[in-house]
Amino acid sequence: MATATMRSQQEKPVGMPATQWTLVHLAGAGDEEALNKLLSRYRPALVAHLIRGKRLKRERAEDLLHDFVCDKILRKQIVSRARQHKGKFRTFLLTALDRYLISEFRKRQAGKRRHLDADVDPNDSRLNVPASAPVLAGDVEWAWLVIERALKVAKEECEAKGQAPFWIVFEDRVVNPVLQGCKPSPYEDLAKRLAFHSPVEVSNALVTAKRRFTRALLSVVSEYVEDQQEAGKEIHALCDILVKAGAW
Repeated sequence: MATATMRSQQEKPVGMPATQWTLVHLAGAGDEEALNKLLSRYRPALVAHLIRGKRLKRERAEDLLHDFVCDKILRKQIVSRARQHKGKFRTFLLTALDRYLISEFRKRQAGKRRHLDADVDPNDSRLNVPASAPVLAGDVEWAWLVIERALKVAKEECEAKGQAPFWIVFEDRVVNPVLQGCKPSPYEDLAKRLAFHSPVEVSNALVTAKRRFTRALLSVVSEYVEDQQEAGKEIHALCDILVKAGAW
């Protein structure tokens, strides 16, 4: 059953996928295998959206998502209402989830249900979801999850090839400055610390690690899009999301 898939699947560092509309249409038409596949792809980002964006505890987020799937996706079959010309499926899904969250808070306020965290204010402006506006918080979470997955894949590849120092260089020169605002170490210092023969060798290692990350990012995005051209567009889109949000 789809609900079992949503509740029991081990969480993976997968981002909110770009829309694969053939799968969406099959799921909306009642294909249970397609629906299970669709839900398994979107689950990590939906949980992250509730935890990071809405400040729910993980247990509450899991319970809320389970209820959302049962009520909106299985019983009311909202997936069948998604339309490609109206925008990305992730925006459709996140908007529906946010509206469901608002509805649950209102029920709690009315004394009909006590299900969510007591320290979350139902009037929090982050719960407001304009009818036609994209869910920026969800888009940012999706973008970060994709980046995180690509970083993990590239790091594991470096380590598997016996090039762990290459990844340390990449983290020092690229990842940490972007994510933490750290100042990158000089090539000379990295050469001494990581036993490279020269600063030039460090620079070459950085180029190799960058290429590996680029391939990993393309691979992660390609899992969810129809072709390479769409994958390229998706990478530009997720970078644009992070830049506009001031998170990149």
